[in-house]
Formats: sequence, C-alpha cells, structure tokens
Amino acid sequence: MDNKFSVIITLYNKEAYIGRAIRSILRQGKKPCEIVIIDDKSHDNSLKTAKRVLDEEMKNCECAPRVVIIEHEENKGPGAARNTGLKAASGDYIFLLDADDEYKPGFFEKADSIFTKYGADLLFFEFERDPGGRRLPDINGLAPIIEKAEDDVYLIPKAVRALWHPSFGMNGSSVACKREALAGIFYNEDLICFEGIDFWYRVIKRMDSAGGGAAYLLAGIQVTIHLTKDSLSRKLTQNAGGITVPVQFSMFKRSGDIDNQLLRKRVFTIWMRNAMLRNVDLIGKAAFFWKFRKEIIENLILNLLYK
Repeated sequence: MDNKFSVIITLYNKEAYIGRAIRSILRQGKKPCEIVIIDDKSHDNSLKTAKRVLDEEMKNCECAPRVVIIEHEENKGPGAARNTGLKAASGDYIFLLDADDEYKPGFFEKADSIFTKYGADLLFFEFERDPGGRRLPDINGLAPIIEKAEDDVYLIPKAVRALWHPSFGMNGSSVACKREALAGIFYNEDLICFEGIDFWYRVIKRMDSAGGGAAYLLAGIQVTIHLTKDSLSRKLTQNAGGITVPVQFSMFKRSGDIDNQLLRKRVFTIWMRNAMLRNVDLIGKAAFFWKFRKEIIENLILNLLYK
C-alpha cells in the first residue's frame, strides 16, 4: 500500500530557517507526495529562499513531490495559513511542519510503517527542543496510559486524556493524521494563543466520541523543534496589562464534560507558567497575580477536582 503524505509548511518571515525545513523533507528516503507551502505575506525573502532551495534539491531528487505554493495577499496569522494548507492538501495523511523545525532522517519511512502496520489514524512523534535538548513526550512518565506495540511504538488507548497528562507534550510539527479524521475541522482563526491545542483537541475528541480512532506514539527523537527568537512561542509580553486569559478557559467554564475541564486546566497552567517567565521582575509578577486573582483561584480548584 502506497500511503500518500502531504506536508504543509506555513511560512512567515523565516528566511533563515525555511531551507533547513525543506531539506529535511526532500532528503528523506521516502518522500511525501506533495509539499504545500503557505506564505502568509512575509516581508523578508522567505518565499524567495524557499523557491531557491526547492529548485536546488529537486534537481537530484528521485520521486520528487508535487509542490504547491500559495501566497496570502495579506497576513492572516498561523491558524488561517494552516487552514489554507489543509484545504489544498490532497494526501492520505497530513503532516504540518513549522518553517523553523526539521524532521530527522528516516522520519517518513517510520511513519509509513506505523500507518500501514497498525492502521493508525493519528500518530504523535517524540521531539526535542532546541535550545535545551528537552525531549517530549516523556515515555516513562506516560507508562500508565500507553501500551507498547513494539520497540519505540506505543498505542494510546485514550488519546484525549493523553493530551492533559503532565508527561505528554506535542507541537504542531510533531503529529500526523489521516486526512479523513480532519474532515470539516479547521483552526480557529480568531485565537491568539493555543490554537494548536484547540485544533487537535477537537480532532481527537471527535475521534474518541465516534468510537475511537487508533492513536500511536513513535518514540526516539523524530523531530527537532527550534525555538528561534522570532517564534510565536518566544514572543514576549512585557507586562500583565498586555496579557489576556486563554479563551478556552472561559469558553468551557460551565461545561459538564470532564475533558473540557481538563482542557481549561491545561491551557491556563501553561499560560500562567509562560506569563511568569515573561514578567521577570517582582512588580510585574505581583501585577499579574492581582489582575488575574479570580482566574488563578478558579484554576487551583480545577487542579484539586481534576487530578
């Protein structure tokens, strides 16, 4: 069976990194059937660099993939760019790669093997963060909720619960999914943070509600997530006045669904931790705690209720 893979790359001002991402795709043994690049109105030479590297690599590339390049006429944000890519992709399985990240050698062969052998609908990959070298997910920590299928391959019986486990970690570049499982689900373009968690939560929640798609985890570092100075995850908020509570925290406040409450707990905890890192002085931290004291107390209650 020839599984057809589509890789979607969203591109915005990543001139220095896009070449590395493209090379990590085209220098694989198994290659995707197509690469879809969405330029979200970059104002540097990102797209020019991408085209140059594609031309260079394709000259010596056997079974070269189809390349689709779509240029937004205005900057619409990462969620909108990914949605454009999802609508354009035609492969059986969808991979999303941020323009400053990269796949390790052998990546697609390993993914292909798992999709074929186990009929996986959803596949998570262990990744490393650069700088720092932290590896996620933590396989040992996840032991109670995963089942070993073979060396480095694990079944995740209840994927939606894995999302909230403290030893689990995911990034947009570290997950692939059968295109059928994504049908009708798109990124919320109005969100300014946690749009990835929101998107994959809805995908996995629907899979579980429909009887459960097969979700697997491939261990061993398969992807490197580069935390560059201009990554969305590294942009700093200088004071509490510029911070807003994640919309998911209020959206599901009155929901009786345990998973929705675990989502609230997860996004708020990550958001608060990042806010503490961004407010480096005591005055900033104190202002943050005072401004969001009600939400912090509410989250403490969530932590007591849903462990």
